[in-house]
Amino acid sequence: MLKFRVLLANTLFLLLAAYAWADLQAMESEFNKQLAANDVEAAHVIGIEFYNAANAQKNDETAGRVAYAMASIEALLEQKTEVPIWFERCARHYKAIEAVAQQVDCTHKAALSYKSINQPGTSRDRLKSAERALKAAQATDTIVAALVYTDLAESYIPPQFEIGASADADRRRVLDYTQQAREILSAHDQEDHLLYATLLAREATALEDLERYEEAEVSMVLAMALIAKQPEQEELLADLRRRYAKISAWNSNAGEDRNQVTVKMENGREVILKVKRRKRVIYPKTKGVSSEYGLGRVLITLSPDGKVDRAEIVESEPTPAFGEAVKKAVEDWIFTPLDDTPPESIPAFQYGVSFDYVRRR
Repeated sequence: MLKFRVLLANTLFLLLAAYAWADLQAMESEFNKQLAANDVEAAHVIGIEFYNAANAQKNDETAGRVAYAMASIEALLEQKTEVPIWFERCARHYKAIEAVAQQVDCTHKAALSYKSINQPGTSRDRLKSAERALKAAQATDTIVAALVYTDLAESYIPPQFEIGASADADRRRVLDYTQQAREILSAHDQEDHLLYATLLAREATALEDLERYEEAEVSMVLAMALIAKQPEQEELLADLRRRYAKISAWNSNAGEDRNQVTVKMENGREVILKVKRRKRVIYPKTKGVSSEYGLGRVLITLSPDGKVDRAEIVESEPTPAFGEAVKKAVEDWIFTPLDDTPPESIPAFQYGVSFDYVRRR
């Protein structure tokens, strides 16, 4: 009797499994039919049902494929906040069946999707997850790894004017990731690829901010040489040339103290002002991305104690926000003459901050 019950249970299980599989096949057929007909709305409805059924049956391979497709459907429907969620589901299912390549691909796409909806912190977390998966699978020498490292490098680039130990640590991470990505591309004979050139330019950016100007110039020269071979990248080449000129200018003035300002008095005598206390310039919020540099310049008048009595915006490009950002910061600064010149006797002088706003997070 016991053997009969066990046999019956096994038979029922096989029948249910066969029915469930047939049900999934029917759903997949309908799902593909709607996709082929370009009926995105209908595909969205059946896709959710299809995914839920595959997930309930712990069919991770099917659920992963459907989740990947659903991410694309959500993008077509302009449901941008849903896209990374589906990619994360996709990654979870592929991880369950140890399909590392698909898992990393989905995690990487989730990271890029989070970035597109202005969630840079979450985006970086997902990129780090992709990095861990690559290390666990011993796949850190693949082109996929190079792409992940490239995006990780970009995620760590702080605004140029951001200073301090934390900002410098981020810049060193940028160097680590760009160099890892370049090594992979070199090993795959991809040194002429556009990505390799952009990595060199990104490396130059980090080196510039770390005041390693000579190394920055070398990286930028190599980047420009590669871009020059691609006529369709004329605009990018022009941008790199401007950035190279800026790095060269910093290099030629590398011995100067950027916390000092030289002001010419009415009698022609020059007075050096030391910035005794400075408040960090906050990067202004802007819409869109440009490859040009921004600039904020103010005219400063000092009070007898060296504090800024008045700051007037005299230049702000490309929008008023850049001048306002500089003005708001310097209003809390204190300038101290290196000699005994009374601060109130110093004529109004200009102070400017440049912004490389293609580099914002």
